[in-house]
Amino acid sequence: MTDHAGRPSQIPQPGSKEIEVDPGYLRNFANQMQADLDRLVKGRYRERLQDALPNAGSLGNYQAGRSLYTTIKNGHESIGFTFQQFTTVYQQVIDALRQCAKNYEDAERNNVASARNVYRGGSGGGTLI
Repeated sequence: MTDHAGRPSQIPQPGSKEIEVDPGYLRNFANQMQADLDRLVKGRYRERLQDALPNAGSLGNYQAGRSLYTTIKNGHESIGFTFQQFTTVYQQVIDALRQCAKNYEDAERNNVASARNVYRGGSGGGTLI
C-alpha cells in the first residue's frame, strides 16, 4: 500500500517522532554480519573454486576439449569475480552500519551539548544566548 506520493504507507514521515535509531542495535547487527562474512571468507570459497579448475590438457588436446576448458575457465573466473564483488559490497554495508551508529551518537552528543550551551549561569534557568 502506498501514499499519494507513491511511498510505502508504513514508513514514518521524515521528522516524525516514530523514527528512532538505536546505535547499539546497528552495531550489533553489523557485528553479526561481520561474523558471517568472516566465516564466508575463511572458508576460502574463491580459492577452492580456483583449486578445482582442471588444467588445460585434462580435457584433451582437440578442439572440443579446448573449447570446453575455455568455457569452464571463464565460468570459474566469473564466479570468483562475483564472489569478490559480493564480499567487498557486503563489507561496505557493514562499514556503513557502523558509521551510521557513530554518526547518530555524535549527533546526539552534539545536540545535548548545544542544548546545555543555550543557557548560561546557574541552575535557575540562566540567560538565553
